[in-house]
Amino acid sequence: METEGRTLLDSFYVAGKFTYRREAIHDANFNASVIDPFRGMPFIIADNNPSDWVQQHYDLGFRVASPAYGRWSLGLAGSYKAASGAKQRDVRTENNFYSLSVTPGVVYSISRSITSA
Repeated sequence: METEGRTLLDSFYVAGKFTYRREAIHDANFNASVIDPFRGMPFIIADNNPSDWVQQHYDLGFRVASPAYGRWSLGLAGSYKAASGAKQRDVRTENNFYSLSVTPGVVYSISRSITSA
């Protein structure tokens, strides 16, 4: 499931998105304590007990851009990601992963904008 929208709020451009994904992985041989075994790791920890995984992934993001102030424009972007999952045969674990990021932005235009002429 995925949704996205944009609007002009006062004189600011605002955009947002939301994504939800539920997945079932069958006969997984990777370790029971890692929701995403490929997340920045050069190796996979093998598990002797292949089992099914049930995972849920949420991704929420936004972007805001200001109108041009002369030749300058400001912006802000943010995202929140959450994942949870459990290996179905292994009762030891229910895993959660959270990520939050906020990124500011500044743009300088070399040429004059049409709206400020």
